[in-house]
Amino acid sequence: MKKHLLWIGLSSLMLLFAGPAAAKCDVTNDLNDDGEVTFEDGKLLFLYLFDGGDKPACLNQADANGDGSINIADVIVILDQVACNEAIPGDVNGSGVVALADVNYLLNYMFLGGPEPQPCLEVADTNGDGNLSIADAVTLGANLPCPGVVGDVNGDERLDITDLSLVAKSYTTDVTFVPCDLAADLNQDGQFNIADLIAYFALF
Repeated sequence: MKKHLLWIGLSSLMLLFAGPAAAKCDVTNDLNDDGEVTFEDGKLLFLYLFDGGDKPACLNQADANGDGSINIADVIVILDQVACNEAIPGDVNGSGVVALADVNYLLNYMFLGGPEPQPCLEVADTNGDGNLSIADAVTLGANLPCPGVVGDVNGDERLDITDLSLVAKSYTTDVTFVPCDLAADLNQDGQFNIADLIAYFALF
């Protein structure tokens, strides 16, 4: 009995002096060691650097941009990572919804030197192959909902010359510019072909 009590006492002392379990710190930019990168990690670093906050448990993960120093730039990198993780796939213009405007935005970026997808390039990888290419624009366009107005392929709730231009491009190139073939089916025969293009021209 005495030996048993002695063992319990020694075990308690060992736990007392051992203190809390050591931080793992094995997730990049995870400063509070909770296993994921969230806004709290960016906030923790900011408060530590500029407002006398607690030292992050994983300060070794704080050099988020890898430049050898820890400063506001690292806070920004962490917050950008969080924004990217929470972004809607395909919402490349950062509007909060996925629409035809995102397809146009992505094509503009790829071919006309337009602004980058927001908040990060990853949101534009709509086919999930790890690369950014015309295939992503095609995938994005193919998964958009059809507009409510027949023939309104750009989704602006009206049928005009812009729709005609998009349909003509779709018919004459290998890359589709029409997000929904049925929206371009102006004669309502269940398919998109030259007859629809003729029907479009007949309207103008």
